[in-house]
Amino acid sequence: MVIRTWKKVVSILLMVVMSGVLSGCFVRPIKEFYSADEIKRALMSNNRADLMIYFQVDSSDVSDRSEKQIQALGEAITTLPLPRYQVKLVGHTDSSGEQAYNVHLSQQRAKAVERVLNKRFNVAKKYMLTEGRGESDPYVSPERNDLDRKYNRRVSLELIRK
Repeated sequence: MVIRTWKKVVSILLMVVMSGVLSGCFVRPIKEFYSADEIKRALMSNNRADLMIYFQVDSSDVSDRSEKQIQALGEAITTLPLPRYQVKLVGHTDSSGEQAYNVHLSQQRAKAVERVLNKRFNVAKKYMLTEGRGESDPYVSPERNDLDRKYNRRVSLELIRK
């Protein structure tokens, strides 16, 4: 009886996990750092990558803490076949503040990363698009603490085929 119940629990858990994975809504843990190879692999296989590019609360200045991640991002993007693709940089915020302000702030964050990629890695602006989604596309929902809010203050990338 215990074995049968255990098998049923495992079966239900697998169904929940697989349904989340298949629907794209399963929240995978975000890492503090992704290598250039990991970023490129995510973009080429999933057309998306979520990165921890740090910003202070209520700021679009890229934090010095993000230097290593910015370096890896620049290396990854410069190895993509950009004439065939564009990279959309999408800024995000946590849910603190007014929605309209958060959309503006997230757009400014995406633009800040675009400027860094353009100036330091010579990625032409014609290969990049920017978008601000504010708090509308959270990585963690609901936000229960400062760590959840930190994960939602991020930049994600989407690879768009021309």
